Amino acid sequence: MSFDITFMNCTDPHNKISKSPATVFTLNGTLKQGCDVTDPIIVVEHEKPLNVNYAYIQEFGRYYYIKKIESYRTGLWEVTMHCDVLKSF
Repeated sequence: MSFDITFMNCTDPHNKISKSPATVFTLNGTLKQGCDVTDPIIVVEHEKPLNVNYAYIQEFGRYYYIKKIESYRTGLWEVTMHCDVLKSF
């Protein structure tokens, strides 16, 4: 499954309900494997390391904190996320 992911930076505290993240860019992502919508692991293609800490996936209708970004192989990045329930609902 492939879909767009909006990557952002958010400096608001985790416990704030109305966060104001700043959009950095949008990439197309692919699920690495079947995953939980709460904690997805998604592979994206980008030439440089991703310097972001927040994301939105419209297909899931949720906002996510980015927990970890690892190099999958040259130009591919594995992004591990966790749902921000305060912003998503």
